[in-house]
Amino acid sequence: MPSLLEVLSHNFFFGTNFIGPHMNMIVYLKFINNKLFLEENSGVPTGSLVAAGHAFLQGMLCVAVRMLLGPYFSTPFLLSENFQNLLLPLRILYLMAWTIVSTVMYVIAWKFTEAACCITGLSYNGTDEKNNALWNGCQQVNIIGLYTSGSAFVGIEMFNTATHLFVKRYIFKRFAFLGNKMLSLAASVVFLTVWHGLRFGYVWFFILGEIPMMVLETQLFTVLRNATGIDSVTSLPPGKRIPIRLLGMVYTFFFYAYGFSGFGILDAQKFFKVLKSIYAYGHVIFTVWLLVYFFIIPSRLKRQPAVKKQ
Repeated sequence: MPSLLEVLSHNFFFGTNFIGPHMNMIVYLKFINNKLFLEENSGVPTGSLVAAGHAFLQGMLCVAVRMLLGPYFSTPFLLSENFQNLLLPLRILYLMAWTIVSTVMYVIAWKFTEAACCITGLSYNGTDEKNNALWNGCQQVNIIGLYTSGSAFVGIEMFNTATHLFVKRYIFKRFAFLGNKMLSLAASVVFLTVWHGLRFGYVWFFILGEIPMMVLETQLFTVLRNATGIDSVTSLPPGKRIPIRLLGMVYTFFFYAYGFSGFGILDAQKFFKVLKSIYAYGHVIFTVWLLVYFFIIPSRLKRQPAVKKQ
């Protein structure tokens, strides 16, 4: 049982207090008692400063992107009459670009805190197969995975990773008794909503935006997999893989921007102004998809692949 001082130290540690990552108490206790490294090594592993510098440079690159593009893709313009006067396709494209620029703010903060955790040594995460020290224990975001995944599921997993790992361990798996992954996912999403706060924007993003997006993707990818016989894009030749990957990136931010709009604005009155201007395209597509999925697509294309037993 940790002492009160250790609990306060864990809660207010400068590398994780401001914006995360969530740090496991057991790992933190090993760190402050100088046992994090010595269990696997004869001394303190090297490479933390290099890892910190790498994370810091990524953060600075994101700062440059934010400074250059922020004035052109801003929330005030999103709420302005000039945005309302754009054609619908241009409004959606602007919303997608605004989402990318807005998420960069979180990436900046997480990369700087990751660098701080690397310097202290808290981010030590064991060794790889070549016995090289891993310093990704406090990594909150995978930049390449976030912006190039081609899947809403994967993109979300690349963003705020420590928090999602916590929710997966302590919320998602605790609802396994329901026997339905989507119900466990719904419980996890509700928890995340309450955790962030009860502003309408959070409710929209996590419940009204994220759940329909994941249901649609699960059903769509199952149908495509059964119709084409292709399990993964990586199995395709480069000539086909690259355009499909690019299409997947557009698809991901097309729907992610729709959900994130609430997270980025929060205020219900301002958000509904934006939602009206884009004609709630996400839920319109989701509704049409459900009608097509349940009444037109044949049952053989809806079958989930059998789980192979070890």
